[in-house]
Amino acid sequence: MIINVFIMFKNDCWPDCSEWIIFVLGVIVTIGWALYIYFRFRPKLEICIPTFSEIDKKSIIIPISNKKKFRKATRLKVEAAVIEENEDTNHLVLVEDDFAFLGPNEKREFKAYKLNEYLSDYLNEKFNEVLDSLNKPKYYLRIRVHATDSFSGLGETFEEQFVSIDGDYKKNGFITKQKQS
Repeated sequence: MIINVFIMFKNDCWPDCSEWIIFVLGVIVTIGWALYIYFRFRPKLEICIPTFSEIDKKSIIIPISNKKKFRKATRLKVEAAVIEENEDTNHLVLVEDDFAFLGPNEKREFKAYKLNEYLSDYLNEKFNEVLDSLNKPKYYLRIRVHATDSFSGLGETFEEQFVSIDGDYKKNGFITKQKQS
């Protein structure tokens, strides 16, 4: 009975069934390989909780670490902004906002120390006032990092949002916005 089914299947298969099986396997392997490369060869960064600088008493230190064990994250572009929900965005200037690479398992701190030129020169915003607004309920600190993998060149954007703990980030620090509620 099994032989009869096989013979019927063999007679109905045009072109030869082995060619269809090889074609389907080739498509599956090609898609699998592409997905493997896409998900495996991308940077993996962690934006750690920022802290208030104890050295100059007016800037914010943003630690970023590379979680890959064997590859660098290259062409890091770091952005920091103080944002009022559904309103204004105040971009901060970092000492090194465009960084060459972050080695495997390496951690680096970036320092936000002033407002961007447009806010300070044309809108006459003050850096201390913008930072003090982080203590208000509807304000938060957004950190974005754009990075690429050193081997594949595939990129990814990482983003975290932080709010002040108990309305005073200088004394109590920050917590991620999602963990707040």
